[in-house]
Amino acid sequence: YHQGGAAGGCPDAGPARADWRLGLLALAALSRGVPRFAWAGAAGLLVWGVALLVYQRPFVEGLVREDTGQEVIASVSSLPRNALEPPVFWMPWGTRYFAASYSRLVTAENADLRMVDHTADLSALVDAGYTLHTQPAVFFRYPLAWWEAQLGPLYPGAAGVDLVRLSQAPRRVQLDPARLRQPVVEGIWITGVEARCTAHFIDLFVGWYAEEAPTQDYSVLVHLLRAEDGPPLRQADAQRASVWPAPHHHLATQRAGAGSLPPATDARRRAGAPGDVSAGGARSFCQLRRNRLFCGRMV
Repeated sequence: YHQGGAAGGCPDAGPARADWRLGLLALAALSRGVPRFAWAGAAGLLVWGVALLVYQRPFVEGLVREDTGQEVIASVSSLPRNALEPPVFWMPWGTRYFAASYSRLVTAENADLRMVDHTADLSALVDAGYTLHTQPAVFFRYPLAWWEAQLGPLYPGAAGVDLVRLSQAPRRVQLDPARLRQPVVEGIWITGVEARCTAHFIDLFVGWYAEEAPTQDYSVLVHLLRAEDGPPLRQADAQRASVWPAPHHHLATQRAGAGSLPPATDARRRAGAPGDVSAGGARSFCQLRRNRLFCGRMV
């Protein structure tokens, strides 16, 4: 891991490249069996490795312990493993990629998951049977058009909390009409709601179904409420496509991933058993957006 930056958002690899050249020269000398270079080369590699570890350790540890690094690792760890559709996690070279790689190479909690950066051959991965996964924030820098220029038409879908699966065919499901709990708008039906409490987050999953693709995008408001009236304790709102890299209905065609909310101890206690974060019915809400006040009902 090399700390630094350059034009284009890629790390400055100048010093690291020089160090690698020295290492390769030492290895070449050792492989040729030159006695006078053997010990010097081995000692040089050892000193270089220890110095690099000591120098970069605070940076790497800070990277994976900060909130963003922890969220990336938690998201990657939740990625479903399917032997028939082996997943590959794609992330451009940078701090998020470093954090994900740390969980694979150092802690080994994701040792079974293949990870690639922005230099990977996407067509080769898909041809090999891999299913691409990434995070929604990636589409700000790498829009869907960038992916489709390499792979053709794609159908994004939610694969979990803060995870997007990119498929070359739409994922269609057959649902029992009895499972369609509640109509929302424009032919959209809720198929199920589930809340999962972890040590640091409350993950809310909302499944929905539509026979036709919605003709417009919608904001997704996720609020953690007290058992009694009062302002939301936490929120994880996602606004409509005007400020989002892709329409939300494209990012959640089968299973809507949801917002991750830091749990509030009193809210979980008042709400009841862990996992039950309902607030006892619909609540009204008002939100200021673009200097206009929007009011409605929480579903």
